[in-house]
Amino acid sequence: MNGKFAFAYFFRTQKGCKCKLFEKKMWLCFFELCFYGGIMETLDFNHEEKRIFTQIGENKIAPLATSSQNNVTVRMMSVVIFRNKIYFQTGTDLIKYRQICENKNVALCFDNIQVEGIANIMGKPMEHDTIMEIYKKHYKSSYENYSKLDKEILVEVQPQKITIWEYDNNERPYRIYLDLGRKKAYKEMYLG
Repeated sequence: MNGKFAFAYFFRTQKGCKCKLFEKKMWLCFFELCFYGGIMETLDFNHEEKRIFTQIGENKIAPLATSSQNNVTVRMMSVVIFRNKIYFQTGTDLIKYRQICENKNVALCFDNIQVEGIANIMGKPMEHDTIMEIYKKHYKSSYENYSKLDKEILVEVQPQKITIWEYDNNERPYRIYLDLGRKKAYKEMYLG
């Protein structure tokens, strides 16, 4: 019995249980069935992390999703990447700032790469020379127009999870998962 079908059977036999501990054990069981059943394979974390951040590059225009109080918003942002962290500036009078203050969980997308991370307010942009030099290099007019404003702040996003969709030589889709907290990387074939 492969992992996908074993999980379905396991779930059907336990469907009446509402226990949170059971739910956690169920997902751990599913992960183990998929991983040890051959659906997922372990990858070299350092190699995959370097490859993905190289693919993202030093700067991008990317959608940033923020949320609070059951309200999700998304907007395009000019971001820079330095030492595998993502940076952008914004005004304290904007909704994304208020949402980040209430909920630090954010998400960005770079083409086929989805990043989930924790946002931290770093203070005034001009207090961070290295980051702002990179920002100025790629977004000169934004740098000149906004970086010195009183209400402007710099936000750092520490990636926690990264998912990337790719295709093998036979055009079969798969996903690469990076768990940056645990420094683990996995590949999972998409079975549809």
